[in-house]
Amino acid sequence: MLVHKIEFMPFSVAPTLRADAVVDRALIAERAIADLRSSILPRGTRLLLWSPIGRSLAGNTGESYFEQNVRTALFEGLAVRPFFPAVDSVRFVSACQPMPEPYRCAVYRPDGALRVASSAELDSVGAGSEPAR
Repeated sequence: MLVHKIEFMPFSVAPTLRADAVVDRALIAERAIADLRSSILPRGTRLLLWSPIGRSLAGNTGESYFEQNVRTALFEGLAVRPFFPAVDSVRFVSACQPMPEPYRCAVYRPDGALRVASSAELDSVGAGSEPAR
């Protein structure tokens, strides 16, 4: 029973992920970069990456497997900077709230899909909702 849970638990939350962590992380990075390309990232953007889904699964453990997986896929955020020179910094956070310019919050799913929101838009994303695709 425990082995079955370990092997299949991630897929119930993120059915688009594969069984191989290397493949998962490549797909996660590809989705995140593609979604960032379709976002408005003004020069000097300070990008905060947040996963309400991943956070809800973490419980008291600090960080969920899904948050760690995305963090690893994006090399702690370093993978974002070469693709988007306008981005000044990238940080993973456990909660996202309205911040002054030039902050943007990227609300991401366990499969890497994300939506970037400015402080003005952040309320419409909602703490428990999935980001638009």
